[in-house]
Formats: sequence, structure tokens, C-alpha cells
Amino acid sequence: MQSIDRAGTTPTSAASVDFLVAFTESVTGVDGSDFAIATTGLTGAAITGVTGSGVGYTVTVSTGAGVGTL
Repeated sequence: MQSIDRAGTTPTSAASVDFLVAFTESVTGVDGSDFAIATTGLTGAAITGVTGSGVGYTVTVSTGAGVGTL
């Protein structure tokens, strides 16, 4: 893996957040089980989708409930 960056602006109160994932070489078979979510103060956050191919993927995460960090 080369990088993981949040897409867009600061997602205050957003229902979901996208993360751009870049790999150093082309990969296949990437899905939600390949990633883990770390939260503080939130409940119910979950990976809801993974799209992309090759070296670039977008991982969508629902933010759940509460006030905290994802």
C-alpha cells in the first residue's frame, strides 16, 4: 500500500466518508474485509463499499452515531 487519504473536505456531521487508497502495484480482489476502521466516540461505523481497480480504490465508510473521530 502506498497511501490512504480522505477524499473531500472535513466531513463534520457527514453520514459517510470516502478514503482514496493507492497501491504501489496493480491489485485485484480488494474488498471491505481488507480494511479496518478505528474510531473514538462513534458507534456503528462500517465499511459500506469499495470501488476501483488496479492501483486506485475508493473505500466508503458510514460514520455511525455519536461524536468522535474516524
